[in-house]
Amino acid sequence: MDEELLKYIVDFLSKFYIWEILIILLAILLTAFIKIPIKRKALKLQKELGVDKSIITWVTALIPYSLCLIMVFILFWYRTKWGDPAALDYAGIVTEGLLLGSGSIGLYEAVKKIIKGHKAVKEKKELKEEQEKLIEAMKKSPFRVIKEEKK
Repeated sequence: MDEELLKYIVDFLSKFYIWEILIILLAILLTAFIKIPIKRKALKLQKELGVDKSIITWVTALIPYSLCLIMVFILFWYRTKWGDPAALDYAGIVTEGLLLGSGSIGLYEAVKKIIKGHKAVKEKKELKEEQEKLIEAMKKSPFRVIKEEKK
């Protein structure tokens, strides 16, 4: 790849905070994959030992922060052209890492709620359709009970 094109792409990603957006999206994806085995193990221990799964699953709240801090450290280090890690702005790394971690948690939860809401609406619609089909079938059934109206 041409060096000038690569510099243009890196500058574009930096100018519009796309690196940070990519860090948030990557943190969301990695968090989702890392949470799965932790939740499974917690449910298994809950069944076996009778303990609450939250004893183990509380750790999942720290995953996005950890991932974002690591990725922001790498980003800051990259911006110094892989220079001396001791010369990095660690206060900036921690601030941006925690900020992006919070953003990834918020976006993850928002998307999760949207999917959950969409699923609930779909299930309610399917239930209503099933009920309507059942009512129609009951109306056509030869075993239906016909009530006489009082005059």
